Amino acid sequence: MFAKDTAPHGLQPFTRIEHDLFVIWDAADPSTDIYLSAAVSVAKALLFRQKATESKSQGDLQGIELAVNILEKQLKGLEDMETWTPRSSRTAAR
Repeated sequence: MFAKDTAPHGLQPFTRIEHDLFVIWDAADPSTDIYLSAAVSVAKALLFRQKATESKSQGDLQGIELAVNILEKQLKGLEDMETWTPRSSRTAAR
């Protein structure tokens, strides 16, 4: 994930290169939240596909569930940061 000001020139807001996902996100701009949400969804899908092809065992499914839960907690943390940031400072940063 890149902040808007530090993203490499020419990088699209949401880019996937094989198994790597790159997102440009701006905490002050709620319209960029969709890129972060999309990245989490794609990461989940890639993880499920990878694990499904590696093995069909029940033990692997537990690892997938753990990874998805970790991703969801990280997303919740980012949402909390936006909630804690006063709206006036988010608007002024634009």
